[in-house]
Amino acid sequence: MLKLHVIRLFLCFIVCSSFNVSMRVDEIIRRKLENLPVFHALNREYEIYCIPSVRDVYLKNDFEPVWIHESAINDFITVILKCDEEGLNPNDYHLADIEELRGEVNTPDGVANLDIVLTDAFLLYTSHILSGKTNPVTIDAEWHVLKTDNNPVKYVTEINDKGIEKIVEEIAPGNKNYILLQAELKKYRSIAKKGGWDKIERGEVLRQGMSSKRIVEIRKRLLITGELVPENLNSEYYDDTLKLAVINFQKSQGLEAIGTIGNETIDALSLPVEERIKSIEVNLERLRWLPQEVPNYYIMVNIVNFELDVIRDNTIARSHKVIVGKPYRKTPVFSSTMQYIVFNPTWTVPPTILTNDLIPEIRKNKNYLTQKNINVYDAAGKKLNPDSIDWKSKKVISYTYRQEPGKQNALGVVKFMFPNNFNVYLHDTPSKELFEKTERAFSSGCIRVQKPLELAEYLLRDQSRWNKQFIQNVVESAITQTVMLNSKPEVYLLYLTAWVDDFGKLNFRKDIYERDENLYKALTADPVYDLN
Repeated sequence: MLKLHVIRLFLCFIVCSSFNVSMRVDEIIRRKLENLPVFHALNREYEIYCIPSVRDVYLKNDFEPVWIHESAINDFITVILKCDEEGLNPNDYHLADIEELRGEVNTPDGVANLDIVLTDAFLLYTSHILSGKTNPVTIDAEWHVLKTDNNPVKYVTEINDKGIEKIVEEIAPGNKNYILLQAELKKYRSIAKKGGWDKIERGEVLRQGMSSKRIVEIRKRLLITGELVPENLNSEYYDDTLKLAVINFQKSQGLEAIGTIGNETIDALSLPVEERIKSIEVNLERLRWLPQEVPNYYIMVNIVNFELDVIRDNTIARSHKVIVGKPYRKTPVFSSTMQYIVFNPTWTVPPTILTNDLIPEIRKNKNYLTQKNINVYDAAGKKLNPDSIDWKSKKVISYTYRQEPGKQNALGVVKFMFPNNFNVYLHDTPSKELFEKTERAFSSGCIRVQKPLELAEYLLRDQSRWNKQFIQNVVESAITQTVMLNSKPEVYLLYLTAWVDDFGKLNFRKDIYERDENLYKALTADPVYDLN
């Protein structure tokens, strides 16, 4: 480190003395940083986005230049040029400014400008890779360093020791799906350059054994994305080979996979390649929101796939169908740690459901509470007689409504708790017929799980008492019982409309909450400076 310090001082001296000026580069950097909160740009021309973090970097570096090796600059430019492979925009990271300023390093002022711009670009890029360019809560583009466990500021100080290539390798998202999705982005961009595919007209439902001119169009379309091999491309007959290709395509789209080609399948086939590319790009961003390293044991719910996976040692240990929130009661995206399981839970009606659903039902049918086994309590916890309540009064909103354990309980016989600010959890449901639907957005925000007692048994497998029979006995008792988990899995609620499955197949799903477009706009938003 002492040797590096001497080199930096020597660089400052050489640059300044060669141009017969008295101010060293480190002093110029200090002065420019002090003026940034006022002008937000260097020479009122080169805007700086990560002002507080840039200042932190140079304070730790005694205002000396960071980018003292030409090779580091070249390596970082290469990284910027390739970031479009991750769905990011090279122009967001001062690409044009860097190229312009490299021609102005014949003055100390030019050296300082280039150094600061490079540092700002590096901080912004590493922050976007480590945490995502957008905020998962607000979906606003973030033009500052997001504070993560791996703060990008620390990587700036390692540039000359580790090198750019090693740092980029270190910060790359650890999720294997990220790498697979990058490969698909490259593939679909190549398809786009070749003209994509033609739109297929809607029409009668096509079934195996039928003939139609549209069959030829479908064959050519499936050839482009790899579901079909280049045989019989001009055949108008719907044969076995085509049916298998159609079924595989339908599975990859989350459609009913029976090989019958209706308009829903035609629409999925016809969606332009450019829209598919957008989906891949926004889902690469969603994967960047995840922690760099996921634990060995976790639960992942992909909201739009209506499925829960328990993952242990990078392998799916078990999967369950789930029901998620309706479009107007969206299940949120967040992560937490599962702490405990409650058998035979009671259900306290949340405010939204109380106002929008329960009170209107009671006003229509005074026997509704009895039918649903719901008791009413005042603020002191006293149980009230429903017949004594004026249901037209506003006061009814202030009462607590609790459904007792039983077959009609909205949570079924078990719930899985992972504390969060959204009051969202996993639970059983009495409406089991809904699991047979292909699209399952029917809940009020929480996640209903198919075969929840099997999931409970798996999560409690390291607690010998809680075997299948014991769990069944507890459920039949109808007595509420809470069990703390010895092994507490992380829970990730995600919203992935594009991903690569364990068989290497790219999947797309319907954007049920219409989130993709807003995220894409944020992802392609122009930079703005940040002072916080």
